[in-house]
Amino acid sequence: MEEIRREKRMFNTQISEKIPLISFRYSKDLSENKVSVRFMHPTRAEIYVHLQGDCTFFVGDRIHRLSYGDILIYNKDEVHFNTIEKNTVWERFVIFFLPEHFNFINNIQENLFNFFYERTNYHSNCIQLPKDKRDQLIDILFDVDRYDGGNQFQQDLYLYKNLIEILQIINDGYLHPYKVQKSDKTPQIVQDTIDYINSNFSTGITLDTIATHMNISKSYLSSLFKKHLGVSPYEYLLNIRLERAKRLLSYGENISDACYASGFSDYSHFIQFFKKRTGVTPFQYKKQHHNKP
Repeated sequence: MEEIRREKRMFNTQISEKIPLISFRYSKDLSENKVSVRFMHPTRAEIYVHLQGDCTFFVGDRIHRLSYGDILIYNKDEVHFNTIEKNTVWERFVIFFLPEHFNFINNIQENLFNFFYERTNYHSNCIQLPKDKRDQLIDILFDVDRYDGGNQFQQDLYLYKNLIEILQIINDGYLHPYKVQKSDKTPQIVQDTIDYINSNFSTGITLDTIATHMNISKSYLSSLFKKHLGVSPYEYLLNIRLERAKRLLSYGENISDACYASGFSDYSHFIQFFKKRTGVTPFQYKKQHHNKP
C-alpha cells in the first residue's frame, strides 16, 4: 500500500498564539479501526473538502456520504461528527478561519460569506461543484499545500489571496447549486439518542442508562445505531468521551481531571483506552498538543 502520511502540512496566519486567523490543513491517514469522531469549533468556521475515504458525515439530522471534491461547511457552533470505516485511507483538506475578520473583502456586489451568514444552521451544509470548478478549487488547495514562500508577510498575503479565491468558488456553488447532494435522514430515535449522549456523556451514563431513558431495548437501539451510524451507541459514547479528553488535554488540564471530566470512571482503563485509540499516552498527547493552535 502507498505510504500514508498524517498531517502533511499546515499553514497558519494568526492573531495570537492560540487563535489562527486562517489555518489550511491537508491530511491523509489510514484508519486501522472503525471510529466515530465528534467535532465542534466554538471560535472558528470550517470548510471541509473531501478527497477520498469511506466515511459517513452526520450534520444535525442529516447523513452525508461524500464523493471526490464534495464540500461541507460548518458555522462556529454547528456540532458534527463522522464515522470512518476500518482500513480506510482518509484524505481531505480542512480550512479553519474567523469570518468576522474578513468582512473587509466583501463589497456591495458580492458577499463572499453568503454560505455562512445566510444559511440556517444544519441546512445546506453540503456543496457540490461542477467538474471545472471542483478541479480549480482542488488545484488551489494543493498549491497552498506545496507553497514554500518567504517571510511571514508574504505567506499571509498568499493565504489571503487564495482564501478569497476559494470563498468565491464555494459561494458561487452555494448560490447556484450544481446539483442537490443526496442525504439520508437519521431516524428520530437515533437523533434523540445522539442528543442525549452529547448532553450527558460526562456523567456516568451507560448503555443501560441510555436505553432506559429512550424507552427502547438495548439490542434494538444498538441495531439502529449500527445501521445508520456504523457504530454502536456505546462506541459512540466512548468516542465522544475520548474527543472531550483530547480537547481538555490540549487546553492543559491534568490527566486525572481530563479523565473524569470526560465521563471515564476508571483511570487505568482510560489510560489504556486512550493509548489504544490514539497510539500515545495521555501524557504524550498533552505534551504534543498543549498550546498549539
